[in-house]
Amino acid sequence: MRIIGLTGGIASGKSTIASWFSYRGFPVFDSDKMVHRLMGPKGIAVPAILSKFDDCGGYETGIDRQALGKQVFGAPNALRDLEGILHPLIAEQRAVFLKSARQQRSRAVILDVPLLFETKTDVICDVTLLAWAPEFLITKRALLRPHMSLDKLRAIQKQQMSFADKSKLADETIATGLGYAYMTRQLNRLLCKWQLR
Repeated sequence: MRIIGLTGGIASGKSTIASWFSYRGFPVFDSDKMVHRLMGPKGIAVPAILSKFDDCGGYETGIDRQALGKQVFGAPNALRDLEGILHPLIAEQRAVFLKSARQQRSRAVILDVPLLFETKTDVICDVTLLAWAPEFLITKRALLRPHMSLDKLRAIQKQQMSFADKSKLADETIATGLGYAYMTRQLNRLLCKWQLR
Protein backbone atom coordinates (compact mmCIF):
# COMPACT_ATOMS: atom_id res chain seq x y z
CA MET A 1 0.00 0.00 0.00
CA ARG A 2 1.35 3.36 -1.03
CA ILE A 3 1.14 6.11 1.61
CA ILE A 4 0.82 9.55 0.01
CA GLY A 5 1.49 12.51 2.29
CA LEU A 6 -0.37 15.68 1.28
CA THR A 7 0.48 19.08 2.71
CA GLY A 8 0.37 22.78 1.98
CA GLY A 9 0.03 26.15 3.68
CA ILE A 10 -3.25 27.80 4.58
CA ALA A 11 -5.60 28.22 1.57
CA SER A 12 -3.13 26.48 -0.75
CA GLY A 13 -5.76 24.13 -2.22
CA LYS A 14 -4.78 21.09 -0.19
CA SER A 15 -8.38 20.22 0.72
CA THR A 16 -9.41 20.37 -2.94
CA ILE A 17 -6.68 17.85 -3.80
CA ALA A 18 -7.74 15.61 -0.90
CA SER A 19 -11.36 15.71 -2.10
CA TRP A 20 -10.23 14.76 -5.61
CA PHE A 21 -8.47 11.66 -4.26
CA SER A 22 -11.43 10.78 -2.05
CA TYR A 23 -13.84 11.03 -4.98
CA ARG A 24 -11.69 8.50 -6.84
CA GLY A 25 -11.96 6.02 -3.99
CA PHE A 26 -8.69 6.57 -2.17
CA PRO A 27 -9.09 6.61 1.64
CA VAL A 28 -8.13 10.01 3.10
CA PHE A 29 -7.04 10.69 6.65
CA ASP A 30 -7.84 14.37 7.27
CA SER A 31 -5.82 15.62 10.24
CA ASP A 32 -7.86 18.82 10.58
CA LYS A 33 -11.14 16.90 10.74
CA MET A 34 -9.60 14.56 13.30
CA VAL A 35 -8.66 17.55 15.47
CA HIS A 36 -12.29 18.68 15.33
CA ARG A 37 -13.41 15.22 16.48
CA LEU A 38 -10.85 15.06 19.26
CA MET A 39 -11.91 18.49 20.55
CA GLY A 40 -15.63 18.05 19.91
CA PRO A 41 -18.29 17.10 22.47
CA LYS A 42 -16.92 14.32 24.72
CA GLY A 43 -13.79 14.20 22.53
CA ILE A 44 -10.75 12.28 23.70
CA ALA A 45 -8.60 15.43 23.88
CA VAL A 46 -11.13 17.56 25.77
CA PRO A 47 -10.20 16.65 29.39
CA ALA A 48 -6.48 17.22 28.81
CA ILE A 49 -7.11 20.57 27.09
CA LEU A 50 -9.48 21.74 29.84
CA SER A 51 -6.84 20.87 32.44
CA LYS A 52 -4.32 23.16 30.70
CA PHE A 53 -6.49 25.99 29.40
CA ASP A 54 -9.19 27.98 31.21
CA ASP A 55 -12.60 29.07 29.94
CA CYS A 56 -12.51 27.28 26.60
CA GLY A 57 -15.48 24.92 26.75
CA GLY A 58 -16.62 21.82 28.58
CA TYR A 59 -16.58 18.06 28.25
CA GLU A 60 -20.20 17.80 27.10
CA THR A 61 -20.00 20.71 24.67
CA GLY A 62 -16.42 20.31 23.47
CA ILE A 63 -13.70 22.92 23.10
CA ASP A 64 -14.58 26.45 21.98
CA ARG A 65 -11.94 26.81 19.28
CA GLN A 66 -12.21 30.59 19.17
CA ALA A 67 -11.63 30.89 22.94
CA LEU A 68 -8.76 28.39 22.82
CA GLY A 69 -7.25 30.16 19.82
CA LYS A 70 -7.05 33.41 21.77
CA GLN A 71 -4.96 31.64 24.42
CA VAL A 72 -2.49 29.96 22.08
CA PHE A 73 -2.29 32.47 19.25
CA GLY A 74 1.06 34.25 19.52
CA ALA A 75 1.95 32.24 22.65
CA PRO A 76 4.59 29.66 21.67
CA ASN A 77 4.61 27.86 25.03
CA ALA A 78 0.83 27.51 25.07
CA LEU A 79 0.86 26.31 21.47
CA ARG A 80 3.48 23.68 22.34
CA ASP A 81 1.30 22.51 25.24
CA LEU A 82 -1.69 22.14 22.92
CA GLU A 83 0.34 20.33 20.26
CA GLY A 84 1.73 18.05 22.97
CA ILE A 85 -1.83 16.97 23.68
CA LEU A 86 -3.13 16.72 20.12
CA HIS A 87 -0.25 15.32 18.09
CA PRO A 88 0.08 11.97 19.93
CA LEU A 89 -3.69 11.46 19.74
CA ILE A 90 -3.70 12.23 16.02
CA ALA A 91 -0.83 9.74 15.53
CA GLU A 92 -2.86 7.05 17.34
CA GLN A 93 -5.90 7.65 15.14
CA ARG A 94 -3.72 7.70 12.01
CA ALA A 95 -2.27 4.30 12.96
CA VAL A 96 -5.80 2.89 13.28
CA PHE A 97 -6.68 4.35 9.86
CA LEU A 98 -3.59 2.82 8.22
CA LYS A 99 -4.21 -0.58 9.81
CA SER A 100 -7.79 -0.56 8.53
CA ALA A 101 -6.69 0.48 5.02
CA ARG A 102 -4.17 -2.36 4.90
CA GLN A 103 -6.79 -4.86 6.03
CA GLN A 104 -9.06 -3.61 3.23
CA ARG A 105 -6.17 -3.99 0.78
CA SER A 106 -6.26 -0.35 -0.32
CA ARG A 107 -3.78 0.34 -3.11
CA ALA A 108 -2.99 3.78 -1.71
CA VAL A 109 -4.08 6.17 1.03
CA ILE A 110 -3.79 9.92 1.48
CA LEU A 111 -2.55 11.50 4.70
CA ASP A 112 -3.80 15.10 4.61
CA VAL A 113 -1.51 16.77 7.15
CA PRO A 114 -0.94 20.56 7.22
CA LEU A 115 2.19 20.10 9.37
CA LEU A 116 3.46 17.04 7.50
CA PHE A 117 7.12 18.04 7.59
CA GLU A 118 7.01 19.94 10.87
CA THR A 119 5.70 16.84 12.71
CA LYS A 120 8.01 14.48 10.77
CA THR A 121 4.97 12.55 9.51
CA ASP A 122 6.64 12.48 6.09
CA VAL A 123 8.94 9.70 7.34
CA ILE A 124 6.06 7.19 7.13
CA CYS A 125 5.07 8.32 3.62
CA ASP A 126 6.20 6.73 0.37
CA VAL A 127 5.75 10.01 -1.50
CA THR A 128 4.81 13.58 -0.52
CA LEU A 129 2.69 16.14 -2.38
CA LEU A 130 2.75 19.88 -1.78
CA ALA A 131 -0.22 22.05 -2.77
CA TRP A 132 0.79 25.45 -4.15
CA ALA A 133 -0.94 28.64 -5.24
CA PRO A 134 0.34 32.20 -5.79
CA GLU A 135 0.38 34.42 -2.72
CA PHE A 136 -2.31 36.80 -3.99
CA LEU A 137 -4.70 33.87 -4.50
CA ILE A 138 -3.92 32.37 -1.09
CA THR A 139 -4.72 35.74 0.50
CA LYS A 140 -7.97 36.03 -1.46
CA ARG A 141 -9.06 32.51 -0.51
CA ALA A 142 -8.09 32.84 3.15
CA LEU A 143 -9.89 36.15 3.67
CA LEU A 144 -13.15 34.48 2.61
CA ARG A 145 -12.98 32.28 5.70
CA PRO A 146 -14.97 33.18 8.84
CA HIS A 147 -13.06 35.09 11.54
CA MET A 148 -10.06 35.63 9.25
CA SER A 149 -8.25 38.93 8.89
CA LEU A 150 -5.08 39.88 7.05
CA ASP A 151 -3.16 40.22 10.32
CA LYS A 152 -4.33 36.80 11.48
CA LEU A 153 -3.43 35.25 8.13
CA ARG A 154 0.09 36.65 8.23
CA ALA A 155 0.54 35.46 11.83
CA ILE A 156 -0.57 31.95 10.85
CA GLN A 157 1.82 31.94 7.92
CA LYS A 158 4.70 33.00 10.17
CA GLN A 159 4.08 29.94 12.34
CA GLN A 160 4.18 27.57 9.36
CA MET A 161 7.17 26.35 7.41
CA SER A 162 7.60 28.46 4.29
CA PHE A 163 6.62 27.17 0.87
CA ALA A 164 10.26 27.44 -0.23
CA ASP A 165 11.37 25.14 2.59
CA LYS A 166 8.50 22.71 2.05
CA SER A 167 9.19 22.55 -1.67
CA LYS A 168 12.73 21.36 -0.95
CA LEU A 169 11.31 18.44 1.04
CA ALA A 170 8.29 17.50 -1.10
CA ASP A 171 8.54 14.93 -3.87
CA GLU A 172 5.88 16.59 -6.04
CA THR A 173 4.26 20.03 -6.18
CA ILE A 174 0.70 20.49 -7.42
CA ALA A 175 -0.37 23.92 -8.67
CA THR A 176 -3.96 24.71 -7.63
CA GLY A 177 -4.18 28.28 -8.89
CA LEU A 178 -4.41 27.60 -12.63
CA GLY A 179 -7.88 26.07 -12.65
CA TYR A 180 -9.39 22.75 -11.58
CA ALA A 181 -8.81 21.09 -14.95
CA TYR A 182 -5.08 21.84 -14.85
CA MET A 183 -4.87 20.51 -11.29
CA THR A 184 -6.59 17.27 -12.25
CA ARG A 185 -4.26 16.76 -15.22
CA GLN A 186 -1.29 16.98 -12.85
CA LEU A 187 -2.86 14.49 -10.45
CA ASN A 188 -3.85 12.06 -13.20
CA ARG A 189 -0.27 12.10 -14.47
CA LEU A 190 0.89 11.15 -10.98
CA LEU A 191 -1.60 8.28 -10.78
CA CYS A 192 -0.19 6.97 -14.06
CA LYS A 193 3.37 7.41 -12.79
CA TRP A 194 2.50 5.46 -9.63
CA GLN A 195 0.49 2.86 -11.60
CA LEU A 196 -2.62 3.62 -9.56
CA ARG A 197 -5.07 4.36 -12.37
